Amino acid sequence: MNPPKLFKQTGPDQLSIAENKGCVALFGLPFFAAGILMMLTSIGIIPLQNADDVPSWSYLILFLMGVIFSIVGGYLAFGRTWIDLDKSRGTLVMRKGWLIPMRTTQYNLFNYNQIELGFVEGDSETVDKYPVRLLSSVQEKVITIYDSSEYGDSYERAIFIAKFLTLPLKDTTTQHTTTFKSDQLHGAFVERSQVDSAAFERIERPFHLVSNIEEKDDSTQITIPAGGFKLTLLLSLIIPAGILISVFSYILPFFRQTHTPILVQHIAIGFIVVMFVIVPLISFINSVLAKIYGYSRLITSSTEIKIIERGAWRSRTKLIAVHEIIDIDFNTVENRMSSLWDLSSQHSQYSEYGSRNYRTQPRWQALLAKYVKSKGIIIKTTTGLFTFAAGLPDDEVRYLWMIVKRALIRK
Repeated sequence: MNPPKLFKQTGPDQLSIAENKGCVALFGLPFFAAGILMMLTSIGIIPLQNADDVPSWSYLILFLMGVIFSIVGGYLAFGRTWIDLDKSRGTLVMRKGWLIPMRTTQYNLFNYNQIELGFVEGDSETVDKYPVRLLSSVQEKVITIYDSSEYGDSYERAIFIAKFLTLPLKDTTTQHTTTFKSDQLHGAFVERSQVDSAAFERIERPFHLVSNIEEKDDSTQITIPAGGFKLTLLLSLIIPAGILISVFSYILPFFRQTHTPILVQHIAIGFIVVMFVIVPLISFINSVLAKIYGYSRLITSSTEIKIIERGAWRSRTKLIAVHEIIDIDFNTVENRMSSLWDLSSQHSQYSEYGSRNYRTQPRWQALLAKYVKSKGIIIKTTTGLFTFAAGLPDDEVRYLWMIVKRALIRK
């Protein structure tokens, strides 16, 4: 198996990993340049045209700001991490610095017994991350070896490191943790599931199903309708109509009082009509058609999974080959609420040494759960994560998860 990008195997027992910050480095360059410019200006190398009007104390503030901008921008642009693994010596050497190594830390590989592919949920300013970590059973520091915003990218690195170190891989990216033993890293999901009888679980059919299930000899089809027309869709017309009435009640008397030219009036009124009548109307029609004719469909066969998303005018299709499937999991509302509590209050969070801290779950979480939707079925593949049946009730999500697995395993 050839090493993935940024990984270089220098010997049978040696592996080197170099960090590539990509776009982050480009983002840091303007900050670094701005910091240098501030410092040069504060010490007079770059003169100011109104230097006589600038108080002397402002140069000190400008210099300090330049130092901060330079450090932050320099770290983003030039900060690097190098990791060297040596199985024969049982060492992991981590070096950090700006373009060249400046600080070195060495760890004992014999104290680490597992590779973890984790998940760090992003927010409005950050993206989701999938870090690859080395975990220890003797309270050693958790070591992050690789980090990416793409699941398939991190999975490829995690598999390679697990094979190289002959360690099991624990995937904690979704609700249920999956552990791959060292002898299971080569097999696909279907192969592992056919060998492992515990991988198949029977779940009772819910009394009420939103989805429509059609099972045939060679395929299984699950169709989830969009839900049909709802009165709430009318809000997309009512709100713009209210704004339109308010605007016209002000702007028409204004035109008469100011004797605005007819051409200008027509242009202004035309623009308002387009923004508050035509655009909302087109959006309303698209929404209604999507709700009436739209659907999500998953077709499972022995060779592939096909996901079809039908909208108002067109449909999108995703094809997933069976040999690309790593695992199939599901995420319920209950789990999402637990994750929200973990994120907001560190109810269950890894410390530097892998320990966890717990706090009591609040009552508001049960109330908020009524407005949170599940992520549905999550299909993990070598190219990324794909979801289906998001927003359905928890019991139906679990049942559909079993149907999809049964269709692949054919039990």
